[in-house]
Amino acid sequence: MPLFFLLIPSIFFLIGCTPNVRLSTPEPVKIDVNMKVEVVQKPSTASETNLPPVATTRRNRMAQIQNLKDNRIVGENQNGYLTVLNVPPTWQDQEDYIQSLVKAENTDRQFINTMESRRTSQLLATVEKESAQRFQASSFPGEWIQNGEGKWIQKESNSINKH
Repeated sequence: MPLFFLLIPSIFFLIGCTPNVRLSTPEPVKIDVNMKVEVVQKPSTASETNLPPVATTRRNRMAQIQNLKDNRIVGENQNGYLTVLNVPPTWQDQEDYIQSLVKAENTDRQFINTMESRRTSQLLATVEKESAQRFQASSFPGEWIQNGEGKWIQKESNSINKH
């Protein structure tokens, strides 16, 4: 029994001596981060250097070109470029804008066709004809396209209606 009397005070002593754990710090924690960033530009060809801005400018004017097509002001010619066909009276005050927009689009298309011609070693005229076919195939019904004989027609959904 004397062991029992020693155990009971020891248990009370241990229970009463729970340690205090402090979770806060006297000062805020500081993290020191050093970082090094290197920007390396890879050498590029002339076409890689110039093509992204051309793609961006074409994308930026896409809605404006489509608006001109929807209003039957411009059409896709047989060489893969846009042609101004008819500026209605309500658009007369914007004729300079229309001409500059079409010129900018055709300049970008010519650049792309020239780069493709060089890349594939095809004649520029061949690349332009293929480009024209793609543009005309993606045209919507009612838009103006120029057929192989040089006549302007309005595209229909499955067939072509001469106009």
